[in-house]
Amino acid sequence: MLSNNLLKVVAVVVGLTSLQANASLIKNGSFEDAFDGVAETVKMSNQYIYQPSRHVDTLGSQATDNRWGVYNYLPGWSMLYNTGVEINHSGVTTSVNGASKSFDAQNGNRFLELDTHFDVRNGALSGPSNAGIYQGLENLVIGKTYELTFWYRARNTNLDDNLLDVYWLTQNDLPNYAGNQTATIDFNSAVIVDNKTVNNHENWVQYKFDLTATSANMVLGFGGAGQKSVSFDWQGKNYTSIDGNKQGALLDNVSLAAKIPEPATFAMFGLAAAGLLARRRKV
Repeated sequence: MLSNNLLKVVAVVVGLTSLQANASLIKNGSFEDAFDGVAETVKMSNQYIYQPSRHVDTLGSQATDNRWGVYNYLPGWSMLYNTGVEINHSGVTTSVNGASKSFDAQNGNRFLELDTHFDVRNGALSGPSNAGIYQGLENLVIGKTYELTFWYRARNTNLDDNLLDVYWLTQNDLPNYAGNQTATIDFNSAVIVDNKTVNNHENWVQYKFDLTATSANMVLGFGGAGQKSVSFDWQGKNYTSIDGNKQGALLDNVSLAAKIPEPATFAMFGLAAAGLLARRRKV
């Protein structure tokens, strides 16, 4: 039977490890934070241009309100591509495969779409429809494993249209992110979750990855990579979208935390603590 002192030692070790593992290093992982002074798109002839408008915290929550906007700035995150990112409010209704469909956030009231809009400026497309975000992380432990979790949902059921690239780079490698993704996710009608088959278009699905810090300063990024394109006419001119067709990967509830040691590791902590106590008694 463990002594009271040993129980306290083991409890402290387990407790501190659990706290470290459960504390997410990501800021604004569910995209709920409000901010000021940004830009939002407004609809013009079924296409979109940037216009100064309302703040993200005024995205409508009622059925009659506008439930989405494209923003140049997102608290805690930076833009990975040369384009804004689309924030949706729960209940947003959009066209999916030619039919109207409603989407809710997985956590809170807001989520992102990373294939977002057509940015038309001065009579030309100035950027891609696909969008991306990244967040810099500092003071990581080199060689330590961190668990990344996030929730993904495909907006439609077209392969190669809902691609989401995951990036894990040193801050020095950030400028060379293109083609250096750690993982890519796409629409899948048969994802196995807890021994059940799940459609990641009909449901939010959580994905998990173990990431090892190769530097004290790393970058976590997500980028829409849908390969579908579309052409359209606007004000007498024909345009073809660049890298995307404004329907793609949905993202919510991002977390990154130090990996919890396996049960065997906890047992080793306990044995080490017991050895320390036994040694103290002999002295």
